[in-house]
Amino acid sequence: MTDDIQDIGHDFKLAEGVKQFSSELLRLSLLAVTGCGAMWIKLRMPDPGPRPRIPWIWLEAAVVVFMVASALALLHLYVSNLSLTSELARRRTNVDSRLAGGASFFRLLPAVLIGACCMMLLGVVLLMVGIMKIEPPAAAKEPAPRSQASFRAPCCHRPISS
Repeated sequence: MTDDIQDIGHDFKLAEGVKQFSSELLRLSLLAVTGCGAMWIKLRMPDPGPRPRIPWIWLEAAVVVFMVASALALLHLYVSNLSLTSELARRRTNVDSRLAGGASFFRLLPAVLIGACCMMLLGVVLLMVGIMKIEPPAAAKEPAPRSQASFRAPCCHRPISS
């Protein structure tokens, strides 16, 4: 009996760590979506000055990938909680949870977590490539240099000749 209680305690610690990791991954991916949205709004605002040329496809692709990462992290969080609940119900009733029909989906949990991590990395790469491809605005025409003959010294009223 004590081995079973220690085993349950270890399972709870492991499940809590996995849930914290999934929660942090969800938090980071939603923060990345928010940051991309703020950057999109800032760069789309009307500005009277020259505008940089921005390849929007990279930013939009990064947002989509970050959204997929947040969906996968949320799915992993939900299914891992469901898995823990199923395991606790199995231990209480001494019924094999594989007979309940959900065991095959629980085997996908590592793949879902790895997919969420890969999507986060892909989103960061897409965002960085998009930022690196931003071209500065075309240089404004510089005013023609004034000739020195028209310059007046502050102490004199006559023009300085060269």
